[in-house]
Order: sequence, then C-alpha cells, then structure tokens
Amino acid sequence: MKFTKSDHALILSIFIFLGPSLSSVLSAPSVPTDVTILSRKDFIGHNFYSVADALEYLTSLNFQKEGARGSKTTAKMRGRSSDSHTLVLLDGRILNRDSDGEVNLSLVPINIVERIEITRGGSSSAYGAEALGGAIHIVTGRPHAEGLLVDLETAVGRGGVKNSMGRFLGRSNWGDITYLPSKEVSGGFQDLNETEATTNFGKLTRSFNGKGYWGAEYFFQESEAGITNGTPVPFEEWDRHKEKAPSTFLQEQHKESQFAKISLGSPMIRGGTFYLDAAQSWGDQELKNSLTGFVLSDRKNKVQTFDLKYRKKGFEAGGAHFASTDERRGETRRRKFQSGFYLLNKWDSKKWVFQPSFRVDNMSTAETEYNPRLVVIRNFEADWTISGSAQTSFRSPSFEELYFSTDNSHNPNLNSEKLASYDLGFSFHPGDKFKLGSTAFFQELKKGILMDPAGQRLENKGKEESAGAETEMEFHAGEKEGLFKISALLNWTYQRSIRSSGNGGGFVPTQMTPRNLVNFKLIHHMPRKTTLINELRYKSWAYQYDDNQGARLPSYYVWNFRYQKRILAAHVHFAVENILGRRYADDVVYFTNDSGVSSSAMVPQSAQTFWAGISIEFIN
Repeated sequence: MKFTKSDHALILSIFIFLGPSLSSVLSAPSVPTDVTILSRKDFIGHNFYSVADALEYLTSLNFQKEGARGSKTTAKMRGRSSDSHTLVLLDGRILNRDSDGEVNLSLVPINIVERIEITRGGSSSAYGAEALGGAIHIVTGRPHAEGLLVDLETAVGRGGVKNSMGRFLGRSNWGDITYLPSKEVSGGFQDLNETEATTNFGKLTRSFNGKGYWGAEYFFQESEAGITNGTPVPFEEWDRHKEKAPSTFLQEQHKESQFAKISLGSPMIRGGTFYLDAAQSWGDQELKNSLTGFVLSDRKNKVQTFDLKYRKKGFEAGGAHFASTDERRGETRRRKFQSGFYLLNKWDSKKWVFQPSFRVDNMSTAETEYNPRLVVIRNFEADWTISGSAQTSFRSPSFEELYFSTDNSHNPNLNSEKLASYDLGFSFHPGDKFKLGSTAFFQELKKGILMDPAGQRLENKGKEESAGAETEMEFHAGEKEGLFKISALLNWTYQRSIRSSGNGGGFVPTQMTPRNLVNFKLIHHMPRKTTLINELRYKSWAYQYDDNQGARLPSYYVWNFRYQKRILAAHVHFAVENILGRRYADDVVYFTNDSGVSSSAMVPQSAQTFWAGISIEFIN
C-alpha cells in the first residue's frame, strides 16, 4: 500500500508523541465511555475564543478561573486535588513542561483547533509522566479539500473583551499549507489586570509522490497578563463595582512561547508505517510590578523531544526521549531527562474489543516507572455498549517542586506520585434520537507530593481517594425540514474526594473539589438557518483548604444564551452570559498586602456580559 496525495493530510493528523493518538487506534464502536472527542463543528457559531471556553460544559471537568475571560484558567478531572494532574498536549507536544505542570487553557485559541480528545482518568500508558489524572489532547487544523479556505472571525464583549481570529487552509499538488493567527484583548477584573495575547501557528506538509511524507510546523505566542489578586470585599457585599477594589499592588506577567517540529512518515513497510518526530520548544516568562515595571522574576526553559513509533493495524510500538532545561534569575541552571517505551495492541471482534498497553519510563529525577492499562469493551447488538478500564499512572516532580518551592532547601529526593484508577460504564444509543451513558470511577493516589508539617520541604507522603459517577444524556426531536428541531444535552458529575497528609491523621475532604457539576444545554434549530441556545451550568460549594477549612466558595448556577444565524457564508452570533448577573467565584488567590501580611481572597467572575461577533468563510 502507498500513500496518495489525498491521503497524506489525513496521515499527518496523527501526530507523533509520547504514546498513541486516541483517534488513531479507536474507531467509533470501540471508544470507551471515559473518552470524549470534540470536532470543529462543535465550536462553529459559538462565542468561543479559547479551549477553556469550549470545554467548560463537559462532564467531570472542574475549571478554576482567576478572573474575567482571558485570565488564567486551569482544569482538574474526577476530583483530583491539583490541576497539574491533568496533561495537556498540542499536536503531541506536552504543554505542562513549559509551565511546571499548570496549563492555562485560556491561552490556547480555538481557531487553531481541529479536534480535542479528552481522556478522563489515569493515562500514563498512552501519554507518559504528566497524565496522572487525565489528558486533553488538542489537534490543530489542516486542509480537508483541494483549493483555499479562508475563515475570518471577530467578536466584542462587555468588559473590554475583543478577539480576532483567522484560518487560512490550502491544498495543492505541492502540499498542504495552514496558517492560523489570533489575538485577544480582555479588560480584566481589576485596574492593570488586562490580558493581551497574540498567537501565530503555521504548518506545511508534503508527500513524496505517495512514498512517505514530511511535515513542519511552528507556533509562536506572546502574552501580557495582569495577575489577579482577588478582592478584600466580603462575598455578600459584591456589587459588580465595589469588589473591584484591588487588594494590593498588582503584578503582570509577560510570556513568550514557541516551538518548532519536523515530522516524517515512511512508506508502508510489511503492512506497517514508521513515524518520526523531532521538536524543540522555548519559553520565557517574566513577572514584574505593574506600576513600577520592576522585574520580580525571570524564567527561561527549553525542551527537546524525539519520538519514533511503528503502527500496523491494531498494533503499535514506540519510544521517546525528552530533555528539559530550566533557568531562573539567580539560580543554577537545572536539567532533567526522560526516556519512555510503550506497546499497544487491539484485538476486536463484532462484540468484543480488548486493548492492552504497557509503558516503561526512565527519568533522571525519579525512579523508573512501569504502567499497564487494559480496556475491555462489549457491544450488545447495536444499542448497548459496556466498557471498563484499569490502569496505573504517575506524575514526576516538576522543576518547581524539586528546586524552587521552598525557601530553605531543595527537594531533590522527591519521587513520582502514583495513581491506580478503575472505571466501568455503559452507553445506550437506540438510533440517532436518544443516547444515555454513565461511568463510575474510583482512583487511589499514593506518594502524593505535600509540604511537611514544619513547612520546610516537600515529601512523598500524601494519599488521596476519589470516587464518583458521570452521567450524560442526549435527546433530539423534530425533523430537519420542520418548524423546529430541538436538541437537549445534559451531563451530571458526582464526585467525592478525600485525602490524608500521611502524618498520622485520617482522611478528610479534599480542597477545591465540588461534589456536583451539572451542565444542561437546550438547542432550537429554527427556520432560516437560525439557532437559539440556552445553557445552564451548576457547581456545588467547595472549600479553600482540606477538611472544609478556609474560604468557602458558595455553590452557584449560571445561565447563558446564544443566538446564531447563517447568512450566506457568514455565521453571526449574539450572546448574553450570566443573564441573571449571579455572584460567584471559581478560585481563591493568595497575595501579600501593602503591610507585608499574606492573605487570600476569592476572585469574582464576570457579571452579566454581552457578546456579538461574526465569522465569514471563503472557499477557493
């Protein structure tokens, strides 16, 4: 078998990284219930600017937002205590390595996205060290047909928010070209809290006359963001104006991120294909006083990654090596290395799918890790599917935890956190009108990284347990040519998380973990290519610290409305977010006031906000 010109762009969507792309090894009947895949059609016509906006209504995802739209947004899954337990990848490149574990999803613009694959639960056998509690894999856009496609979009919103995005996708006899620029400006929550981010992404791919392919891509992003300090005003007194009083002098962060990658694919060899990737990324972060411009800290990092794998039908084997360098002002340059190798196989029949995988990782800063995973899927006729999985996963210590998290000493003897996770779920889908699914999960974390009682160093003594259930339902009524076509989507996550410090105390409720997350969406498809969307999101209360201590973030619900209309080649949308002007917060931040006293405060989320925008698509 040979690659043809029409094949090579599809092949290049299967990017090479520390493990297999889910979409490359799972077909629709064999996707387990703990996996969700979103495509570009799920984003068109919405006032989404970032990946954070697009994922906000998915099951089991608990977002922590440090302010208004455009400010820092991180995600946790299934009751995990830290957002560093969620791995985020962009075309196979692990973003967590650029930011010591936390990935700001509001800085990943939606226009570069073609597909997002979300795996809930431990995923180290597929993705490596950072996939302790789940993974979000973002795959960038590519041309789908001959000729040129241009998509231009702009939107404005209350609070000084405006964004512009473009998509330029071209396919010809000599290859595929992709260019995806974007820019967002946000007014922020407080004075000097504005956010501005500019992103440019380009990709070129070409086949060797059906005898393999090569590809190259480059990503550059520059952002300037004020660091939110919360508000000293009590929650009960928030009035959308007074709570904007700053708690202290504000800081801002300037960040530059870039990476370059070259990909090669061999022609078919004995029924299989070899893939090779080489990538280099650079990052530069600078923190300074917003008023004086004085630089408080400066950090630079580099990551080199090499990946090689072989794929043949349901079998896949691969290996990877990465080297990471971290350099901070006044500190010694630090380096760490990791090499990994994995095997994956899939046996399937009409009713059964078995997918075992195994991965071994050797690291310079922690002990060698071995992580197996088994997925079993049973299809009953055409209506019922049951799936289950069991796996172990791990997270190696970050540079911050090893060398910079305590003032008095480093923590060079830290080892990896380890997680065992299990889930069992079903999906009932009698036709296209109705779908119901539910997945129960249990996770047990050992060797969690926590501060010792004296506050002097970090240790591997923490233990955590989380359990819960995710339920999803879809209902569709009406005909395409009728007066109304209605779709209703509901998901509900119940989760309970407890943890222990390992110092003789028992298990207590985990910090910042709400018990219930509920999302409901009602879509009316009306005549004349008009769509009305009502969204309702509910999150139950959570506490700042373990054992229900510290600030209490009250439960809340938010109602959003969107109006969309297709006019020739344009999508026009108008939206109202937080229609009822609810007071709520998703996160607590820490600050030092003018007197030098350390404290914490909740960060109010946006009140009632209006949006309007347009997207125009040109083909050839």
